Amino acid sequence: MRTITLGELQASVPALQQLATEKFTAKVAYRLSRILKSAESEMTSLKTAHFDLVKKLGVKVEGEGDQWRVLPENLEKFNEEMAGLLGEAAHVWGDPLDISLLGEAELEPRLLAALDWLIIDSEQPEPAPELVNGKTAGETVN
Repeated sequence: MRTITLGELQASVPALQQLATEKFTAKVAYRLSRILKSAESEMTSLKTAHFDLVKKLGVKVEGEGDQWRVLPENLEKFNEEMAGLLGEAAHVWGDPLDISLLGEAELEPRLLAALDWLIIDSEQPEPAPELVNGKTAGETVN
């Protein structure tokens, strides 16, 4: 189970949808399908909470079916509450996926960046230790 914010999840939806169009081995496809289902469930809850907030701070638009809009005097409160909602934890099924499992899948860098909570690169070397006066943090600096 991965825990990220609803805002992070919302930002990653286009990338997840793009991955859903690619072909993978059965094992990777299964893992991605579980992640997608879990993400969709969280997003459905977010959409419901968003709509409830709009109804709470807004009015129904006449002649527009079930359309609502936030009243201008409530816009600041709406934005505050929405920011708080997007900061809430979302629980998405699955463990991180190594980028090597994605095979020949093609993703734009901006989409891949949105999946930094899900995709890891096990071949990426550890960052070099930070040096201060030519010494690492663990060494004594004279």
